[in-house]
Amino acid sequence: MKKTVNEIYWLRCIACLSIVAIHSITSGLEFFANYSSDETKRILSSMQMGLMYATPTFIFISEFLFAKNYASGVPKGFLKTRVKALLIPYVSMGMVFAFAFNRDGTFESFLMQFANNIFLGQFIGYFILIIFQFYFLHMLFYKQLSRWSPKKVLPLAFLVNALYLAVFNFYPVPEGLFYAYIWDRGHWLLFGGWIFYFVLGFYCGKYYDEFKQLLHRYWFVVCALPIFCVVAVIMLRNVGLPEVISSKRIDVMLYTTSFLFFIILVSSKIQRVPSPVLFISKYSFNIYLIHHLIVWKLGVVSHDIVMHMLFVFIFSLLGSIVIASIFSKIPYGHYVVGRVLKVPEERKGHTGVAV
Repeated sequence: MKKTVNEIYWLRCIACLSIVAIHSITSGLEFFANYSSDETKRILSSMQMGLMYATPTFIFISEFLFAKNYASGVPKGFLKTRVKALLIPYVSMGMVFAFAFNRDGTFESFLMQFANNIFLGQFIGYFILIIFQFYFLHMLFYKQLSRWSPKKVLPLAFLVNALYLAVFNFYPVPEGLFYAYIWDRGHWLLFGGWIFYFVLGFYCGKYYDEFKQLLHRYWFVVCALPIFCVVAVIMLRNVGLPEVISSKRIDVMLYTTSFLFFIILVSSKIQRVPSPVLFISKYSFNIYLIHHLIVWKLGVVSHDIVMHMLFVFIFSLLGSIVIASIFSKIPYGHYVVGRVLKVPEERKGHTGVAV
């Protein structure tokens, strides 16, 4: 039987809520751009920067569970199962987003947007294309990674990841539409921009007990580092190094790592996972796929920017859960909005039923 750990439920829940919060803040900044002071915009942008660990955390979780559950190899039918669970909903939601944001209202425009969504990852589901790249990398290299020393592979992966991001963070965009797309969004889709989280997830999952012992041994550093990193990330962004608010920044790599270690350390000391954490974790994939559609279809819901963001956050979160719950009761509905994850009703101890 596959097993998981309490800490993953916490990570998945926090990362999911953070992604919804990021887009809720973006909604506020977009709709209230002409009515907010520079100070308000600066505070909200800093809050967004502080949440940029969210997407990398999901990559870490994916490989962590892969390495922990399939240490001896990849089970038969793994890819077929993942195609059904991830790729088909990716295509389905790519179609939904193309229809919802078909501004011209023509069939040709819909087809173009649908093709862009599926092949260029031009919607929130782009993350799934990255996950599949790492599935293949795991199948190709898990034997080598198992033999190699983490002390050598992790710094190398960090360097490769950092150099890859440095090109798009600091090098000016060459002329041409192709380069404009690559610098703006295209580089997100390639595994080079996320390889460190993949390797980190692999070794943390494979050597989980030893990894957790290290966290407890150096608990003071683990607790202090996220504070230092988030301050550094916000300050660097405010001085334009680089100015973009994104999880695809070099400094976010260190920040995400510190965040992961901190949450795993703290949650490992909590013997029972609260029901709300399990509940959000259960619907995390559905929330990820659906919430962005709700956020941008709501429009302005309050004359106050704070109330607007709060309402958008709550409504998009609960709306995603309701939609996923309804579709889960419809035959083949999980092929549209994704399968609702299975979680136990109660979590005690440190191992249990798989998700």
